[in-house]
Amino acid sequence: SGVVSLRKLDPRKGRELRREGLNAASKWTPLFSSPVLRLPTGPRLGDVASCMRGIATGANGYFTLRPSDAHKWKLHRRDLTPCITKARQITTSIIDDQQIKELIDRDERVYLLTPRSLISRSVKEYLAEGRRQGVHRRFLPSHRPTWYMPENRPPAPILVSVFARGGFKFVFNEAGALNLTAFHGIYPKTESKALIKKLLAYLLSKEAISLLKQHQRIYADGLYKLEPRDVESLTIPRQLADEILANPRRKERRR
Repeated sequence: SGVVSLRKLDPRKGRELRREGLNAASKWTPLFSSPVLRLPTGPRLGDVASCMRGIATGANGYFTLRPSDAHKWKLHRRDLTPCITKARQITTSIIDDQQIKELIDRDERVYLLTPRSLISRSVKEYLAEGRRQGVHRRFLPSHRPTWYMPENRPPAPILVSVFARGGFKFVFNEAGALNLTAFHGIYPKTESKALIKKLLAYLLSKEAISLLKQHQRIYADGLYKLEPRDVESLTIPRQLADEILANPRRKERRR
């Protein structure tokens, strides 16, 4: 079928590209589907924010819990942290406390095991169950300093879906939930809620969506994927970049 498709191509309708006009580091697929040949210049998202993969537990079925699981094992709420575990759990451009409550009411896996330093009796019993299941011998848990402690990661103010068949999801994380690998976390270099929302508004704009197509990776059956570096490569308006950099996080101010 591929040969038949090639035979139908009319070379007179193609575009002639000079070698010096191509960037070997860029994704090449967009060259065949978009009139944009060169990525725009200017500040990138990576200049004003970092993008990180979500938390990888190595055993989601054990480290993420439903409210009913927490009740069964009598785990205290302070040993659990709200966490987005699947892409389908977010359907809008914001995740807030009310939506977390709805996930809890539906008994979704919305808790990540994050034991306090003083291990309670209930947590000890749950950890013993993990050992019985051999969770501590799995690859990721066995390579952590403490097998049952997840990566020490602050909640990301903005989340972006890793895979998409249509458009990618950019989400304002008002609930301050953690996220597993279905989403990457975007950490702007500012604490200003107004500027974070302004950045999100841009990421949801038609301009950003169009530019993002130059960075996404294309798989079979119309599946698209973004890596953290792809997200950081997205061009953003200079004025927005200047505003964010002029209002840095407290830690960065002290440097």
